[in-house]
Formats: sequence, structure tokens, C-alpha cells
Amino acid sequence: MTRGGVRAACLLAAIAFGFALWASAPAIVGTREPWDAPQPHYYSAAMLLGGGLLGLAFPRHAFSAYFGLWIGQFLVFLLLPGHDRSWALLAALTTGIGSLIGVLGFVAGALLHLGATRLGLAAAVQEPATAWTRRGRAAVLLLCWLPLPLRLAAAMPWGGGWAAISGEFIVLYVSIALSAVLTLAGVVLLLRLARARQFDPVLAVCTLIAAAVGLHALLA
Repeated sequence: MTRGGVRAACLLAAIAFGFALWASAPAIVGTREPWDAPQPHYYSAAMLLGGGLLGLAFPRHAFSAYFGLWIGQFLVFLLLPGHDRSWALLAALTTGIGSLIGVLGFVAGALLHLGATRLGLAAAVQEPATAWTRRGRAAVLLLCWLPLPLRLAAAMPWGGGWAAISGEFIVLYVSIALSAVLTLAGVVLLLRLARARQFDPVLAVCTLIAAAVGLHALLA
């Protein structure tokens, strides 16, 4: 993959994480905004974890990680219901500041990558060797967040009538099916990497996100 391709993959993975962090907050912590969670350090811990994984997988692309985390969070205000868009400017400012927490995690992950490289463990965080694995990894990273807005859409009030009920169930089952496909694809890719003595932490997290959304929808 070219340097530009790796930069784009980092940006997209960061956008997916930032978006998923905010979009999943009502289901996970019961608040619309993750920094209002009952657990006082939920947002900071999540941003540190996400930034750390990005630093481990993309240690040379700090700016892409930062702007991706910022864009992903801000997109929630623009795309999902329940947010007052008149506060968009303040939202852009606060999420931009919050994304700096992710940068701290990124630095830690990048230093861990550097340490692994010096100890001869770089194979654990290198790019997948085969083109098939690279394409599959890119697909899972791009699509892992998609079941989440579908699941949220299914949870919204659809009104009465057979058409509304049918539409709600269709969206719900599409979310479950897509989550299952992405989870299976992620597990297969992780196993293929394991055979080559490699590990992709970002792919693992994206697979867990898809699995969690699908399980939540299935048990709803």
C-alpha cells in the first residue's frame, strides 16, 4: 500500500472510531454524549484507547488520526437525530479539543510500535502480506461502523401501521446480517494474519464493534 493509501486508511479508521464512540453512547452508557456518561472517565479512556490503537497501526500518521477522530465525532451532530445543530460550532470546538486526548493515546501507541520494531517484533503490526487480505481488511475497516446507524434507525419511533412495522424490522435485520458478515470476515482475516504471526489491533477492534452492534440488535 502506498503512503497515501496508508494515510487514507488511518483517516477512515479514525473517523469510524470517532463516529462509533458517539453514536453508540446512548446504547452503552445511556447518555446522548459520551462525556456525560455516569462513568466519569469513559470518554477519556475511550479516546486514549482509540488513539493508542491508531498509533500502533499507523505510527507515522498522527495528523490523519487526529482529524479523523475529530471528523468522526462531529459527523454525529450532522447526521444523527437528537442533536441541536444550532450548537454545531461549539460541537466542532469541543470535539476538536477532545480529540487531543486521542493524540496522547496515539503517541503511546506509536512509541509501542517503535519499541516493538527495535525488539524485532514489528511483524506483529505490519501491513498484511497478501492483496486479498489487504482488500478484506480495508473493507472491514470501512464498513464496520455501518450497522450502528442502521441499528439506531431501527430503534427510533416509526409510527403505526404495517408498513412502518415492516420497515423497522427490515432495517433491524439488515443491521444484524451486516454485523454478522463483517464479524465473520474480521475473524477470518485475523486468523489468516495469526497464521503469518501477525496481528492487526485496529482490525480486531473493528471486528468487535461489528460483533457488539449485531449482538445488541439480536437481543433487542
